Amino acid sequence: MKELDAQVVLVVNDSTPIGSFSAKEVVDVVSKKIDLNETKVAEVMKELPLVFKKSHLPNISSLISLFNNAKTDFCVVVNDENHLLGLISSYRLLQILNNPILYQSVYQLQEQLDILQSDNDDWRDETQAQIDQIQAEFQDLKTRLITTISHELRTPLTTISFSAGLLESYSQRISDDKKRTHFQRIRVGIQQMTELLNDILIIEKAESGKLIPHPVVVNLKEFCANLIAEIQLTTDKHNLIFTCPSSFPDTRLDEYLISQILTNLISNAIKYSQAGGDIKIDLTCEDDRVILMIKDSGIGIPKLDLKHLFEPFHRGSNVGNISGTGLGLPLVKKAVDLQLGEIRVESEEGIGTTCTVILPSKLEE
Repeated sequence: MKELDAQVVLVVNDSTPIGSFSAKEVVDVVSKKIDLNETKVAEVMKELPLVFKKSHLPNISSLISLFNNAKTDFCVVVNDENHLLGLISSYRLLQILNNPILYQSVYQLQEQLDILQSDNDDWRDETQAQIDQIQAEFQDLKTRLITTISHELRTPLTTISFSAGLLESYSQRISDDKKRTHFQRIRVGIQQMTELLNDILIIEKAESGKLIPHPVVVNLKEFCANLIAEIQLTTDKHNLIFTCPSSFPDTRLDEYLISQILTNLISNAIKYSQAGGDIKIDLTCEDDRVILMIKDSGIGIPKLDLKHLFEPFHRGSNVGNISGTGLGLPLVKKAVDLQLGEIRVESEEGIGTTCTVILPSKLEE
């Protein structure tokens, strides 16, 4: 073996492979002084009590048990006519018999790998589809943002530029009343741009989790009445009707978020209602809930737009030339969510819209 530089010997019978022996196994066979060419089967069986037919080898567990009971490391292998085929060690026989199990295990593992690969492909396709959808939505949002900002800033900037130009060029010729009018237009234009930027910043803070509610004890009836009165001063084309029970318990809510909710809902009702119409604001308290309802008789919201109500910069398909940013309802939704409430919108095109906000009466920090 050493001279041949080999570690395994192939045993053949008339050129037909019978099995293989390692160098150690050959040494063991030689040490037992067994001559396969001259020894009869019976003598081999006497020397090695384990005899197996090649076509009826036992299973692995039985084979291990037999080797242990016989206290031998070798067995005799015969054909169906009981002719001696050769000797084989327990290690080699177990190795041979284990191969089908190994192949089966490899096959099963390959099947599992194929399934996992298929699942991975499906997951990758699904993930890519979601990424594509998110990118499309982001692109749409970006387009609406640019369109809205450019449109909503153009009007106040034009007004500011025009009034500033008149004041600069014709200051000596313009009366004090007209000067005050132009200064007021400039202030209004600046306020409009500031409000637009503030609305965008509020949306961004809410989306990033930076907008945190700070609830305080508040007389909600008085708070709403004062805010509605202030809004009424800005319009003489609509009548704001506020109703509330005479006795209303103190609540614990975020005043800033309540102001955002009420201001935006009333502003929308005014904006999308014809002049002369009534806008009804109803405040009630049931158990541990505060219910605020704003109802108008305006243009209403088309059914196809209802599912997009709370998407930033989305506007109804029937708004026509009515100015707006599409941020009102998204801001309201954020303010409601931050106070663990809910908002319901019922609308019919050409009839009007009713927005109902339900909030906990006692919001904890």
